[in-house]
Amino acid sequence: MVSFSDFSILEQADEVMYVSRECSKDCMLRRNRYLVDHTTCLLAVYNGEQRGGTAMTMRYAQKLGREIIKISPHIEG
Repeated sequence: MVSFSDFSILEQADEVMYVSRECSKDCMLRRNRYLVDHTTCLLAVYNGEQRGGTAMTMRYAQKLGREIIKISPHIEG
């Protein structure tokens, strides 16, 4: 469900790019590849899991020689 605050973010964006207007089996994969293809640095919140979308996106970024900055999702303190 899209909330009111989501529209506020969209209204403030300089540009909005849709990789797909419909959810499909591979829409997140296509979105992640698009992001990696159009950046020089990937900022990833990564928990160390070897499977899943974040890990797959990081491997793709590494294959393309992109810089990867990992942020742990765990709060230390």
